Amino acid sequence: MAPPKTVTTPSRSISPTPGDFKAASLSQAYNPLAGMEAAADGLVGEGIVDPKRVGIAGWSFGAWLAQLAITQTKRFQVASAGEGGLNNAGSTG
Repeated sequence: MAPPKTVTTPSRSISPTPGDFKAASLSQAYNPLAGMEAAADGLVGEGIVDPKRVGIAGWSFGAWLAQLAITQTKRFQVASAGEGGLNNAGSTG
């Protein structure tokens, strides 16, 4: 079996105007899946990744995003999340 392919990519915005950082950050706040799905679709489109075997992994906030992705889209078949607790209310003063 071939080893898994790995890609790291910065968050991508939905479609803000170049240089409009406020719009770019808001697009991630409203649809953080856009960048993750775009990265996976790009790898599938280039023939690097098998579309039936796409996984996602994240740590800290990336873990939260991985958990979001695996529950909100069918693009990813497996996810790994580390140190990404979703209930952080008890950790604040």
